[in-house]
Amino acid sequence: MAHINYHESINHGTLDLPYAIYHTKIPDFFKVYPLHWHDEFEIIYVQDGSSCFVVDNLKITAFKGDLIVIPPQVPHSIEQHLDNKADFFNFLFRADAIVDKSTCSYLYEKYIEPFVSGFKQITYYQKQYSPLNKEATPLLQELIDKRHDVYSKDELLVISTIFKLLQLINKYAKTTHTPSNIDKSLGFIKDAVFKVQQMYPQDLSIEYMAQSLNVSKSHFMKTFKKTMGVSFTQYLIDYRLKIAARQLKEGKLKIFEISNNCGFNNGSYFIRSFKEKYKTSPKNYQKMFKIEKRK
Repeated sequence: MAHINYHESINHGTLDLPYAIYHTKIPDFFKVYPLHWHDEFEIIYVQDGSSCFVVDNLKITAFKGDLIVIPPQVPHSIEQHLDNKADFFNFLFRADAIVDKSTCSYLYEKYIEPFVSGFKQITYYQKQYSPLNKEATPLLQELIDKRHDVYSKDELLVISTIFKLLQLINKYAKTTHTPSNIDKSLGFIKDAVFKVQQMYPQDLSIEYMAQSLNVSKSHFMKTFKKTMGVSFTQYLIDYRLKIAARQLKEGKLKIFEISNNCGFNNGSYFIRSFKEKYKTSPKNYQKMFKIEKRK
């Protein structure tokens, strides 16, 4: 079955150099990149335009010259700001691989682990003239200029620059005696998202989800909507529709088979829901991609 993973498990970069830089344009590449999280630090540099970000449930509208700094395991999403265009670079690096905890335990425990455990926190939104932004931007510009030679001749430059960026993030981070509430407030939401990914064809009622996650029904509904921006029921429907759209594009199954595969026991409800989301019927949607494949 088709699968959309909100915990990114792909390796950004290579095993020897776990670092990657992506040039992203909105709306050319996408209008919305859904909620996800990964094990890398991520820094987003807005080169031009403006874009909306949600980082750990904090809504941010970032403009030209701004930075978004995202520690490991922090959920975040991206979407178009109004009808504006945006041009930005995403820098991702696996700090716990670059600073190996088995060989550099002191450096790992001092500079990396506190972010993973939530005992160090950084302000996600760094405006253009913030102290961290002013010090980090020249380093990021250097990585942008060298991005085509990252894995051929500039590996040492990249690694040294990542160390400088880690130093800056630690410099401007705040230490807390109690871990951030990311795991506390989002831990069972992550589990809920994972259950949807694995069990979306089944009957996933709110009562079942709350009971399986060992939280009250009201707490589950309230926290899920606050974190994800939509109710659990709507999220489940949207997820099923995304899977259905992907299967329709593949063109291997009949529409009623896709409806059943994606957890829609009522064909009429599936068609109506699909029309509301994609502004066309499943039949027309499938035809459209069949025509494109013939071209």
